[in-house]
Amino acid sequence: MYPGLVLEAFWDGASEPSIRVPLWAFFGAFERNAVDYQSLLMQINHYCYMSYLPMPFSRHARFVLVNDGNEE
Repeated sequence: MYPGLVLEAFWDGASEPSIRVPLWAFFGAFERNAVDYQSLLMQINHYCYMSYLPMPFSRHARFVLVNDGNEE
């Protein structure tokens, strides 16, 4: 997975992200290696990344995938 991808999550119209983390780290693929695993909240299954986290917002959530790296 490209290391420059960063996941940002904003709750209820916030101007600053509540979550800002490299995409691979959010799913537990540390050192960018996808190792199949399954837990109650997260899963990687043959490069399919899934998350079942409860979302702490009242009305609105916005997810942004940002390219903070130096590749297009």
